[in-house]
Amino acid sequence: MIANTLLTGFFTAILWSLPGTTPEFVASFGLLAMFNGVVLIVNLLPIFPFDGALLLRSLVVRVRSAQTATRVVSLLGQVLAIGILFYAAIVLGNVLLGLIAVFFYFSTVSEHQLVTNQSFLADMTVSEFVRRKEDCVPAKTPVKDFFADERPDRGGIDQYPVCGREGNPVGILTTNTVLSWRERARLPSTTTVGKLVSKDFVVVSPDENAFDVYLSLRERTKYVLVSYPDSVAVLTKPDFLSMLETRQQIAGVRPTTWP
Repeated sequence: MIANTLLTGFFTAILWSLPGTTPEFVASFGLLAMFNGVVLIVNLLPIFPFDGALLLRSLVVRVRSAQTATRVVSLLGQVLAIGILFYAAIVLGNVLLGLIAVFFYFSTVSEHQLVTNQSFLADMTVSEFVRRKEDCVPAKTPVKDFFADERPDRGGIDQYPVCGREGNPVGILTTNTVLSWRERARLPSTTTVGKLVSKDFVVVSPDENAFDVYLSLRERTKYVLVSYPDSVAVLTKPDFLSMLETRQQIAGVRPTTWP
């Protein structure tokens, strides 16, 4: 925001201080000044993640909690986004501006959800969200033996943690992957489960903060493996969200959808 302010002032000052210049010069510096001015104005809108929303929240948080301040600014941003959407659709008939307004709306909603969940999960550990623990499948296990022992087509389990020689998790084996392997005759029968695992996971301890796990599932990974001394629990986005909503309902907090 500061950079755009300085650049707008700089290019405008050049135009005023050098009268009588060529039209090309005026057009070039005029466009630069106008571009930075527009960016500055947009950045001042009270819509997350723009600086205007962050600045307004920092002022409101002086008299209210961070969660309340975020909710106030978020509601203001949603109203403004809806106003922009109607103006773009009815007055201008501009589809692009309407799509931008939709982005603005969901951006403000997402920020409110994030702060609400941060407050709710602040004192919780990920172990409170574990429903079931599984024995780790050795990575060297042949898939045909695993299929015969576990019967993934009937067991009701969708994900299996896979571990290396030292017992550390090395991946996730899904039921769909195993069933797909069985249907592809071209793969050798000696294929091990370690060859079929998904690497899209992070490993955490049972006492890991629940909000940090929430951020991992929200932004960085598909699976979270909670490592216990003799077993591993698998958390997915739908699992975590379902338990989060249930806990929020029990606590009397309005459940939030996944951002």
